[in-house]
Amino acid sequence: MTEAEMQMKRYQALMKNALDGVHIMDIRGDIVEVNDAFCDMLGYSQEEAGKLNIADFDSQWTTEGLLEKLRNFAGVSARFETIHRRKDGKLIDVEISATGVDIDGQLYIFASSRDITKPKAAKDKVRRLTQIYAALSQCNQAIVRCASEAELFPQICRDAVNFGGMKMAWIGMVDTTSNLVKPAASFGAGTEYLDNLEISVVNGIPTSQGPAGTSIRENKPVWCQDFQHDPATVAWHERGAKFGWRAIASLPLHRNEVVVGAFVLYSDTLNAFDERTQNLLLEMAMNISFALGNYARETERKQTEEENATLVERLDVATRAAKIGIWDWDIVNNNLVWDDRMFELYGARKEDFGGAYEIWCALIHPDDNVEVNESMQMALRSESTFDAEFRVCWPNGEIRNIKALGEIVRDAQGAPLRVIGVNYDVTDRNLAREKIQNLAFYDPLTHLPNRRTLKYRLQQMSASNARSGKQGAVLFIDLDNFKDINDTLGHHVGDLLLQQVALRLSSCVREDDTVVRLGGDEFVVVLNDLSEHALEATARTKAIGEKILAALRKPHQLETHTFHSTASIGAILFGHKQASDELMKQADIAMYQAKKAGRNTLRFFDPKMQSSITGRVALAGELRYALEQQQFQLYYQIQVDSSRRPLGAEALIRWFHHDRGMVSPAQFIPLAEENGLILPIGLWVLETACAQLKAWQQQPLTRDLVLAVNVSARQFHQADFVAQVIAVVKRHAINPMRLKLELTEGMLLENIEDTITTMNILSELGIQFSLDDFGTGFSSLQYLKRLPLDQLKIDQSFVRDIATDSSDKVIVRTIIAMAKSLDISVIAEGVETEEQRQLLLKNDCVHYQGYLFGRPMPIEQFEALLKRS
Repeated sequence: MTEAEMQMKRYQALMKNALDGVHIMDIRGDIVEVNDAFCDMLGYSQEEAGKLNIADFDSQWTTEGLLEKLRNFAGVSARFETIHRRKDGKLIDVEISATGVDIDGQLYIFASSRDITKPKAAKDKVRRLTQIYAALSQCNQAIVRCASEAELFPQICRDAVNFGGMKMAWIGMVDTTSNLVKPAASFGAGTEYLDNLEISVVNGIPTSQGPAGTSIRENKPVWCQDFQHDPATVAWHERGAKFGWRAIASLPLHRNEVVVGAFVLYSDTLNAFDERTQNLLLEMAMNISFALGNYARETERKQTEEENATLVERLDVATRAAKIGIWDWDIVNNNLVWDDRMFELYGARKEDFGGAYEIWCALIHPDDNVEVNESMQMALRSESTFDAEFRVCWPNGEIRNIKALGEIVRDAQGAPLRVIGVNYDVTDRNLAREKIQNLAFYDPLTHLPNRRTLKYRLQQMSASNARSGKQGAVLFIDLDNFKDINDTLGHHVGDLLLQQVALRLSSCVREDDTVVRLGGDEFVVVLNDLSEHALEATARTKAIGEKILAALRKPHQLETHTFHSTASIGAILFGHKQASDELMKQADIAMYQAKKAGRNTLRFFDPKMQSSITGRVALAGELRYALEQQQFQLYYQIQVDSSRRPLGAEALIRWFHHDRGMVSPAQFIPLAEENGLILPIGLWVLETACAQLKAWQQQPLTRDLVLAVNVSARQFHQADFVAQVIAVVKRHAINPMRLKLELTEGMLLENIEDTITTMNILSELGIQFSLDDFGTGFSSLQYLKRLPLDQLKIDQSFVRDIATDSSDKVIVRTIIAMAKSLDISVIAEGVETEEQRQLLLKNDCVHYQGYLFGRPMPIEQFEALLKRS
């Protein structure tokens, strides 16, 4: 056997019998050869191990880092510790002895490795326990030294890192408003991790599932032994890797047994928190919680002391400010002691006060003296306290009201020994109470009873009527055009008028009648004890009502102004069965009937009025529902020229009610004007009409048609009306010259300059204007010529009798002539006969609308009519 063969046998025996794992690698880290001990240590077979690269089993380094480390082994030996990963994934601590050897110009690394997991773990355990003991000791010292949470928390975090061997520690407290954990103190590597950190304690959301959120929410410690591989911490793995965190502990902190926060610690060691370490950290958390309870109790004690001191100071200030005097009467010795404020309350001097009960009684108003003394004697005889209110006369003659209270002290047998109590001045309080009483039941301007008093008086009179069998009456009075005086002369002059009206109303009724001001310019007169017979009661009511109207018609002198006023009165008789609210409602309805009758008159309530108004209220509610449910529909009435060629149409709204059927616009349009629904309804009509124009633009038969839309006065005078129209036109992308807005003459009389401005803006865009019902209003030609009108519409009232009424012929001829002079076209509405059309044509009216050519109809029928035309 050659020497080389002998060396090879010795090498093989050494590899086979070596207790340490041996592996040989090339400069790339690829395994060249391994022994059985190495395979056993990592759990690989010889074949599997031969295919490994060092990066496959060394978990401490990246591939680039390992290659750099291997290159540094050229010609040197080294001993170091690292971590290997077994085939089953388990990590073990190993000690490596490695030497770099050059063989035929190639560098190889010969390394032996020994599993030191157990001894290293034991050593680390002892080290960690020693560190935790040190941190616990430092924590306890800090608790003794520190006087507040703000002082304690930073010290605890520093001790956990500097003495406890932690990478980082922080304390978070729960913000009960947001349910978020807010960092209160932190120390160590990676505290920037806490910047903008959001941890919630609310269950069910991702930011509450980490160790801190869980420990607080569930009130239990959370031990995360492998931070980088725990599913609960997946949201924070990237940050943890950056700062080298391998394990985390979160311990709940308590204040008086309530979880208020968490103590969170980060270690660079896997499985850092064994049982003994956990127990020590739990003890630390308990000690911190004990300190928090002490701080809370100390804070509460100081707060109580401060509150007590403040309370005493406030009590002293309050007794001085409220002029409360304290007194003590020794009954056995008849010795009465007063403090300084008692003398102030009675306007007495100390030197004149003898300190006896009788002297005190002498200071009480003579009219109250006996009653006060009786109250005192009754309290002494019974088990009650002394309570009296009386007047005292000051030396200067001023009368003050005093409230006296006293608690009686008795001996074991119940005999009174002394009375200790207070006196305070209630003069201002009584005056204020009286003022409040007046404000509650009387109108401050006219000093008449108010609405609350009215309800009480009506109840009284109903009860009286039930006994006497007589009837009363309610007169609801509203001043006509009262707003004018406020607008022209000012509210202070309006107030003078209301005061004079109150005086005149009071002068018109008997002493046992009631005059009430409801508010604004509304008054009510309640007539009592009129008659058992309805006709006689009605006659008397009417006579008093006429008397009131006559009194209010007389001129009023208001400062330098003489003002003439009238009123409208609604009246209703009542016995004893009607509810006050119903009476007032019916009287109010009657008053509005008086307004409609021309004002300055009286009307009695008619049940038909109630039915009509109830119907209108119901219809108003249904009208709002109709708008929401889109129950409206547009009908179209054709407009033609002299050859019957279609020019366009007028869009007319129709309401199809699910119960009422077709509801006439004459019924619901005025109601919509009153309650403001005309604005959304008008906008719906404009939108729908423009959508139809858009559809017409796509067809040769209809692209040149003009569609007229009626605009209400309220709609036209909106501040944003122009913007609305422009927006609708742009939204539907229509030719604005195909849209015609129909206005009425009455609209032109209100804010004429604003009207002209609005029309000019829209006219410049190409939108046309037609003046509807021309000839029925009072249009001024001066303003008419300034309006950008495209068309005058002759009202059907003139067209209806044009064949038989010479006056209508003249009016129609005049309108056409005037329109020609202003270069405005004319269209006649309500044309129903060929004779009417011929007469209009003879007078140069060549555009028509009416039943002769077509009724208002749905769009499908209208378009069919167009095709036939």
